[in-house]
Amino acid sequence: MMPVKALLSVHNFHESAALMFQDIVDCIKQRGLRRGFKSILGPEGGYFLDAKRSEHFHMYIFEDEKKIRFIYSLIKTHSGLLDQGKGKTKHYLSVCRNLEVDPEFPLLLVYGVFITTNGAGQRFNTDDRVKREWVRNSICLDVPDNSVFQYKPAKFCWNKSLDIGLGSSNSWYLDRASIKLRSLVCLQPDKTGSSSNAKIAVENSDGNDCIQHTSGCGITDEGGSHENGILNSSDINDIVEDLFNM
Repeated sequence: MMPVKALLSVHNFHESAALMFQDIVDCIKQRGLRRGFKSILGPEGGYFLDAKRSEHFHMYIFEDEKKIRFIYSLIKTHSGLLDQGKGKTKHYLSVCRNLEVDPEFPLLLVYGVFITTNGAGQRFNTDDRVKREWVRNSICLDVPDNSVFQYKPAKFCWNKSLDIGLGSSNSWYLDRASIKLRSLVCLQPDKTGSSSNAKIAVENSDGNDCIQHTSGCGITDEGGSHENGILNSSDINDIVEDLFNM
């Protein structure tokens, strides 16, 4: 029965990760009702598995106070985006090395504000494919190896404001964004930004939910628990607050 328990644990992890992202979106919308905002794309994504691909992601873009804000959860990277023969892996793999995460299962959350200039803003506003591409590009995913970034941190790290973008006014690819990166699992980075102490939630194979699902904007007296290594309700509230303040 052990293989069944392991499969159930993985299933629960993916299911609960989706529920957690929906909690984040619900919290954003609840706060947005008090501020005035509009959804631009999504929420969209999910866990996809077939003969041609496997991936798990969620993304949501909205406008608030004339700023285009987004949040992106990447649990499992699309296998096609890791094909080195397509020449679009170098920058993403560099980010993963900086963060000390697995490129195929990065288990990360990125959120921030898109900064558009000139023709880039027009293309972003009129083409949902460009919106999705910019979200992926915020962690250098699907960016051509020969791209030259006008905005790029010397090192990607957790929980710090970073500028990223190619700065090309007519490009399909990301113009510019201010972002922050969080792990979806409980990380205790050291002072150098190392994430070597990550506690991976999918190791839990007892058949119980690997992620504590929250509801109602995650507002609880207890604030949740990191026992299973996943972001809790207090984390969600902090992330949403941070996103609105960027």
